[in-house]
Amino acid sequence: MKPDFVEAEGQLVRQQDLRLPKAQDTARIACATPYVSLRDCKRCSDGREIVVLDVEVELGQKCVYDIQSTERIATVFYPDDSCMPEVLALRSSFPKTPHQNLRTEEIPRSLCLFNERYDEVKLHWSAFFFVQRLREWLALAAKDKLHAADQPLEPFLLNSSSYLIIPADLTIKEDTTDFLNLELVGRINQRFALIASRNTKATTPSEYMAFCFRTPVVSHGIINQTPTTLAQLHALLQSAGFDLVASLRERLKSLPSKTPSITKCRLVLLIVIPMRRKDGESQEQEGVFSFITDNDRIKTIGESIDAWGIAPGGSQLGAVLAVNPEKKGENITIVSLNPIREFSRNMGIALSGMPMPRIGKLVLVGAGALGSQVFFNASRMGYGQWTLIDNDFLLPHNLARHAVPEVSCVGHPKAEVVSVIANAMVGQPAISDFVLADVLKPETGMADKLGEYYDAADVIVDCSTSIAAARHLSHLDKHHARRISLFLNPMGTDLVMLAEDVSRNTRLDQLEMQYYRALINSAELKGHLSQEEGGIRYGQSCRDISSSIPQDMVALNSAIATRALRSAIEGKTSQIRIWRTDPSTMAVSHHPITVGQGFSIPVGSWSLYYDSILIEKIYCARSNKLPNETGGILLGSYDMQRKIVYVIDTILSPVDSTEWPTVYIRGSQGLIEAVETVKRSTHENLVYVGEWHSHPSGFGCRPSGDDIKAFSYLSKWMMVDGFPALMLIAGDKMQYAFYIEHMDRE
Repeated sequence: MKPDFVEAEGQLVRQQDLRLPKAQDTARIACATPYVSLRDCKRCSDGREIVVLDVEVELGQKCVYDIQSTERIATVFYPDDSCMPEVLALRSSFPKTPHQNLRTEEIPRSLCLFNERYDEVKLHWSAFFFVQRLREWLALAAKDKLHAADQPLEPFLLNSSSYLIIPADLTIKEDTTDFLNLELVGRINQRFALIASRNTKATTPSEYMAFCFRTPVVSHGIINQTPTTLAQLHALLQSAGFDLVASLRERLKSLPSKTPSITKCRLVLLIVIPMRRKDGESQEQEGVFSFITDNDRIKTIGESIDAWGIAPGGSQLGAVLAVNPEKKGENITIVSLNPIREFSRNMGIALSGMPMPRIGKLVLVGAGALGSQVFFNASRMGYGQWTLIDNDFLLPHNLARHAVPEVSCVGHPKAEVVSVIANAMVGQPAISDFVLADVLKPETGMADKLGEYYDAADVIVDCSTSIAAARHLSHLDKHHARRISLFLNPMGTDLVMLAEDVSRNTRLDQLEMQYYRALINSAELKGHLSQEEGGIRYGQSCRDISSSIPQDMVALNSAIATRALRSAIEGKTSQIRIWRTDPSTMAVSHHPITVGQGFSIPVGSWSLYYDSILIEKIYCARSNKLPNETGGILLGSYDMQRKIVYVIDTILSPVDSTEWPTVYIRGSQGLIEAVETVKRSTHENLVYVGEWHSHPSGFGCRPSGDDIKAFSYLSKWMMVDGFPALMLIAGDKMQYAFYIEHMDRE
């Protein structure tokens, strides 16, 4: 029976009239690639363009789903390229398989080709890659190999042993009449801890109430014993020139005495005593002392010093007409407290043993496991003034490794929770603020706000674990802030830091490429990007997978990352540093990577990046082979979104190459295996990008006739994958030139 197809929307247009680059590339590849043929090109009224393909599918002998040997597929491209091109199976009887997107209409079915976000896919996008992935998806769907076994079925349709903790910025002035309410927050047998709240009013007191007093300046040593009664404390302070009982009496009289809840409170006395070393010298420091009444309440305390009288029956308080000066609270038992100021930035700096740092402004992108722990480490040391940018929620599985362990925080935005907790810990002034935004796709109006934060920052720290985000931050050229990236390898055993120099001469994306080069050239870094199969699935989406990394590894590496970040900020040069932890011994080895001077040049509509280390390696190979010519292949990467070619390394001339004084013909022995090893070692981030060869002594870098022919052949071959042809000629006296074919479209 002839299959029934759904008609793709839009009006027919000629292939040459397509306007969107990805639609143009896909149509071109369909005309040049076996197993795919171009059926139609269409354009919708909203600017979308649709390329309809007939795709041949490699089917096995046994198929679980009814995938035909040829499927008609519509690929839908959007004018602003802001979201993943939609892939629609136009056969009306196309089966309902796993990994299909939900739509308002079930037919045509929408195929989910990629697990990654489109921002990540864009970095490696080419029409050839897209079409090959489509063919692979159809083949796997036929065999029911798309869906992980552990993934749920897809639906049809987150100075005593007791303490008084006082505000870090509490200042008790001579004329103060303020009081503090207190809250009992913890008790261990007879020991307890009270926290004094800020700027409270007397209308809603707790079980405890604190009065603050300040004495005149005294010489060191005025308090030399611990008083046990209010009268004894009064006597000690009187020798310092302060009348505690008189001051306390006036303070008690000012209370709304008819409020029973106040008079039933226990009283805490907080006394600040300015001290000098000797009589006649200026004040050197302040001593803070505190006492709490043992069992007596304010009602009884007031009566003991004649602040008021208690009427018969004990229910009414009355004024005392003639104060008895002998009533000084002899019967009021007091217990000393150990007053400690709240944690603050200055306390964190002091406890860390650091000199007072310049408070630099840092923007942290990514408040996940590593980012949150690095930020909290820095906050506890009072380091930096931070803006946190993240657009994700704290979900239950995050508690395994996130710096915020409280279940009550689940479901709240990560950046907000982390910022609020750090600010509560450090106190005023706040150490951080936060922005709930996706740096890659900020909402309307948010891009300008993010730009303001970038402008104000000294350093932008990337802990996003996203290559796309790191590349985006790297290319924000109008902002002066240095970029530093911190991330873990897939197993969580290795920490990587990429730090730009203060002048940003070598950008973050360029350092990323040099990092990949280190992975393929250092035996000590072998297996750095290895990872275990699978992961922990925490939701139903195919993207809901979290890595299996133990918290102890994240904690260890976050500590190293915090110190490394501080060190990099204090320095001025660019850095690539890797720390490797042996999981069995927990020994950490440090691997600093030499950073080459980066060069970036425009070639037509493309930009090309290379560095001094690559050129040195090529000229060393040329020198070793003189008088013969030599060569090899170039390794690097493409950023198809920004049209950048990164050239970072070379595989030198294979052993079966022809090397004569005026001729070089590259061989191929072992080359495919070598390139595959490079790709595996770098997670496909380094690939073949072109060819190079040398010219003999006395000749520069102008291409010969044979070079032009070879370049023409290379152009045709690279065009199939949608990449530009690239050739480097290394001539005499360090004269070298890159030749790149740029494919501008009209």
